[in-house]
Amino acid sequence: MKILFVTDPHGEEPCIDYLKRLIKKHSPDAVLLGGDFERASFATAMLEACKVPAYAVHGNMDNQAVVDALGERYLHEKTVKICSYVIGGLGGSNPTPFNTPMETTERKLAASLKKLGKTDVLLSHAPPFNTFADELPNELHVGSKAVRGYLLKQKPLACLCGHVHETQGVEKLGKTLVCKAAPLMQKTGFVLELPSLKGGVVNLD
Repeated sequence: MKILFVTDPHGEEPCIDYLKRLIKKHSPDAVLLGGDFERASFATAMLEACKVPAYAVHGNMDNQAVVDALGERYLHEKTVKICSYVIGGLGGSNPTPFNTPMETTERKLAASLKKLGKTDVLLSHAPPFNTFADELPNELHVGSKAVRGYLLKQKPLACLCGHVHETQGVEKLGKTLVCKAAPLMQKTGFVLELPSLKGGVVNLD
C-alpha cells in the first residue's frame, strides 16, 4: 500500500495543482491530508483533487466550517481501514503563542487519541514532542506530549505529521516511524509504503 501525505496548504491555490501533480507522479492508493486548509471551499477543492481514497484532519488554523466541509472524510477521533491497515486521525494542536482557532490542551488531545485505540498509522496535524519533527530553528520543541505518549504506548507503524513548517524527513520514535512533511506550498509531500515502511520526502521538479 502506498500513501501520499501532504499538509499545511494554508489556502494557497497553487497547492491544488501541486497535489494533483504529486498524485499523478506517485500513483498512491490513498491520500492523507494533514490540515491547515484555512477555508472551507479550499478544503473541499483539495479533497476533490484526489481521485483515490482521501481522508483529512483539521489543523490548528482551521475552523468549524472547514471541519464541516471535510464531511465523511474527516478522520479526527476516527479510524478507517485501507488495504487492511487501520488509519487513525488527530486534528488540531497543543497550545501555540498565536491563539489559533483549533489549538487545545494536551489533556484533550490525549482524550481524543484514547478514542482511536490501536492504529497502524496515525495521521496527526501536530508532531510528537521532543523530536526532529517539532524543532524550531531556535532549537525549541513545540510538539505534542500527548502524541508522543500515544506513539510510545500504542506503537503504530508510522505517524504522519505537519504543523511545524521548518522541518521535513523521517525518524524513529520507539517502534514508530515519524514521517514529517513540510508545507505543500513548498511543492513537497511524503510517500510511505506499507508494510515495508519505505519512502520519504517527495518533491516536484
